[in-house]
Amino acid sequence: VWPNPSSGTFNISYSVQGNAKGILEVYNMLGQKVFSRIVSTNSETTTVSVTLPSNLSSGFYTYRVLFEGRQSSGKIGLFR
Repeated sequence: VWPNPSSGTFNISYSVQGNAKGILEVYNMLGQKVFSRIVSTNSETTTVSVTLPSNLSSGFYTYRVLFEGRQSSGKIGLFR
């Protein structure tokens, strides 16, 4: 994930084999889902640019990318 911290737009790189559709989910520190987006790939490595809604306040969030039963997660700082 970069840049981190972010002002609302950040990039995520992930690797999967072949064509795949997955989902990106963002959660606040209370565990509530605040954003989700379908992501897809047609190559082994893909970078997605994500812009979070402007109504999200500054703070720390966790993200999770799910593809075909595999997942990757991390934290992102949002500072507006």
